[in-house]
Amino acid sequence: MRRLPLGLVLGVLSPCLLLADRVDVDFDPSIDFAKFKTFQLRSGTIQTKKSELNNSLVHKKVEVAIRKELAAKGMAEAPSQADVAVRWTLGVADKREAQRAMAGRRGWRSRAAAFHFTEGTLVIDVLDAVSHELIYRVTYVDDESNAGKLSQKLEHDVVRALEDFPPKHK
Repeated sequence: MRRLPLGLVLGVLSPCLLLADRVDVDFDPSIDFAKFKTFQLRSGTIQTKKSELNNSLVHKKVEVAIRKELAAKGMAEAPSQADVAVRWTLGVADKREAQRAMAGRRGWRSRAAAFHFTEGTLVIDVLDAVSHELIYRVTYVDDESNAGKLSQKLEHDVVRALEDFPPKHK
């Protein structure tokens, strides 16, 4: 059986490594999140000029996904006097990353390859409705080949972003 050169394997797998989703969660550990039963969704913002994402359909898609996910976690939406307020922001940037891989018959040379992708960042903030202080923030970064694919995955991305909400009290 013939073995593939390491450079070829890395060159083929590199685009896959770039397109991995990342989640970053930060919250106030002194807060008992179990006491929060209602939420109010504040208007979100989309910060991009890409027409695939900067439109009312995408705005509605994100809000519906957030409402659905919070309801699945046992929270009810309240038009006024909610326990927490939820706001969100979606930002998008075109990215380019260059990587080097070994090339040649014995791998003594190297070859550069550039990968172009679109990075979407969804930030969901949960604020205490009384004090208006930030108590929970999740930042979800999704890399896709283009903005259209980001738009198609937004509902899934919201579910993944809110997967660990509310945090377990220790």
